[in-house]
Amino acid sequence: MRLLYALINFLILALGLWLVGRKSVLKRFAQRREQIGRELDEAEALEAAAASSCPEPEETEPKLETGPEGPEENTELELLRESLSEEDLQEEERHRQELEDLRREAMGGALDPKELDFARSRIIRGMLTEAAASSAPRG
Repeated sequence: MRLLYALINFLILALGLWLVGRKSVLKRFAQRREQIGRELDEAEALEAAAASSCPEPEETEPKLETGPEGPEENTELELLRESLSEEDLQEEERHRQELEDLRREAMGGALDPKELDFARSRIIRGMLTEAAASSAPRG
């Protein structure tokens, strides 16, 4: 019986909200639809103005010549590397060395892979022994 009363209360509430709010909700939806239409029209006008004032950009990427086997094997990166002068290559190597020195300095000189592996294994062993010690029964 309580379920029937709850259902009747819900239907009365829904009917009241529908009668009171129907007009305002429909009005709000109509306003929103008009606003979206105006914004779309403005966007299309701006897009058309931008397209007419700015010519299409030319292709800036070089096209690779294709032969019977497909594209050339030289990629853009390889072409750039070939065009670098000897000074550019030396400067690049100097920057790499500086970066490596900074990494070593930041890590306290422990950048050697063998040293890092050794340190990792010690840390893992320590964690395992601590975990075993803490889980061992105390008696």
